[in-house]
Amino acid sequence: MSDRILQIVPTLPPIVDGLGDYALNLARQLRHGQIETEFIVGDPLWKGDRCEDFKAVAITQRSASELQALFPRDRPILLHYSGYGYAKRGVPWWLVSALQQRRKNPLVTMFHEVYTYDRGPFWSSSFWLSPLQKQLATQLIQRSDRLVTSRQGYAQLIQKLSPKSNLDVTILPVFSNLGEPSFLKPLQQRQPHLVIFGHRNTRRRTYTQYSKQLQQACHALEITKIYDIGKPLEDNIQTYCPCPVVEMGVTPSAQISEIMQNAIAGFLSFPPPEYLGKSGIFAAYCAHGLLPILTTSSQSIIDQLEVGKHYWVAKEIQPPNLAIANHAHAWYQCHSLPRQAAAFKNALLF
Repeated sequence: MSDRILQIVPTLPPIVDGLGDYALNLARQLRHGQIETEFIVGDPLWKGDRCEDFKAVAITQRSASELQALFPRDRPILLHYSGYGYAKRGVPWWLVSALQQRRKNPLVTMFHEVYTYDRGPFWSSSFWLSPLQKQLATQLIQRSDRLVTSRQGYAQLIQKLSPKSNLDVTILPVFSNLGEPSFLKPLQQRQPHLVIFGHRNTRRRTYTQYSKQLQQACHALEITKIYDIGKPLEDNIQTYCPCPVVEMGVTPSAQISEIMQNAIAGFLSFPPPEYLGKSGIFAAYCAHGLLPILTTSSQSIIDQLEVGKHYWVAKEIQPPNLAIANHAHAWYQCHSLPRQAAAFKNALLF
């Protein structure tokens, strides 16, 4: 007989959302360990009663009373928290209030984000709402039974918000939503192809703001083809590249994985090294044995990632050591999907 848990998520497929994909992949893996998931979706616009063959129900309105009524008695809850996923301004009072009023449901909170501590200019909403976001995060920390997050910086922030808490914060950098191939060809046996994958704005910045670094990377690795994957840019990106670009557009995950398994490198202009632990794109590059190429570096070792060992910076004069790809893949294996599922299982069924 399977144990059953409840996962609360901002949204689920078919809506494109990295956090929803994360929760769904985790549910699939937990099922292998005899843990069955039901979902509560925090988006009233999400329609349906199932995601794949997992039971799912979306709230009809964002209210504490409605959410609390959906909590099954005694069932462990895994909350995927990002304030902006549950409220336009990142202040989901209704969500935190419902969780504070729960009865016997053990709560594990996965902080994909904590709060907006880089408040921005005084005329922005984040400047004025940051204290409220901080207050909600603090309440959630204090009401959780287990705490998990994706990066070292967030763990330090969580501990600072609740210094008297005796809960340890487990750090699990995100896994690849594009799969984890069990067999990978050595880079020397792959085609000299480079992958640029991700959000439209990030990819546009790669071709414009970081075109010199991109060209340097292509020359250093003797790249013959670039695969651009994601929503079409509607720009003439070929003018920024020293080799042919194949514009794939929105592409199925299995096909992206196949392209990555035959390429040697993946280019990433965002996020900076401090946030690589929460980057699903960086995770996918590592899981597929690609050489991760960044445009900035950190002299500090962050989330056990070290420049020149786990990623290469395109502005470096010396060509990259291809062993970096092996180190990045080994780093990823420490928090792969099966390992994360085991960690969440232990956290939920205590």
